[in-house]
Amino acid sequence: MISKKKALTGTIESIEEGVNTPSPNLGDLIEGFARRGFGAALLFPSILVVLPTGAIPGVPLLSGVLIMLISFQMIIGRKSPWVPKRLKKVTFKQKDISNYVDIIRPHVRKIDRYIYPRWIIFFNAVAFKFLAIIAFMLGAAIALFGIIPFAVLVPGVALTALSLGLMVKDGLLAMTGMILSSGCVYMLPIIFEEIKEWQ
Repeated sequence: MISKKKALTGTIESIEEGVNTPSPNLGDLIEGFARRGFGAALLFPSILVVLPTGAIPGVPLLSGVLIMLISFQMIIGRKSPWVPKRLKKVTFKQKDISNYVDIIRPHVRKIDRYIYPRWIIFFNAVAFKFLAIIAFMLGAAIALFGIIPFAVLVPGVALTALSLGLMVKDGLLAMTGMILSSGCVYMLPIIFEEIKEWQ
């Protein structure tokens, strides 16, 4: 189980542990996180978007759909996340994942120093549903923003903060994620303009 004091570091290390095969698949990785709860299940696809993997064509769309699926389950009141078995067909290169983990490991260790349970009132039943709705909208934004390189960083960072807040019951971090999510609103005109140029 991920330590509350080392939530992000533990999650990153879990990613590395899950890529022991030459072609690790997305389904197995996400199932490992799903066993730790909704926060961890949301955190994995949001990290995929924030890492350089977010620039790979198709990754933002896949991550966005997965985030919407998981957050929808939160909204309807499921006790634990369910992940489609079809995701086992989506594979990665072990070397690429390991390299990305090595790059961000020193940074996440520093971030973990500031993550701990606080403002617990944000995690009552009503607030939990509200956070789930925000996560669903961020998932939709990630899927949509993928048409512009690195635009997914805005909703990706917001969702990473929100997911970590859910994992460790850090209300301040969850609120930070909600505030950051407002940046997606300002990006919508840019996205729609890009879509028009394609037509």
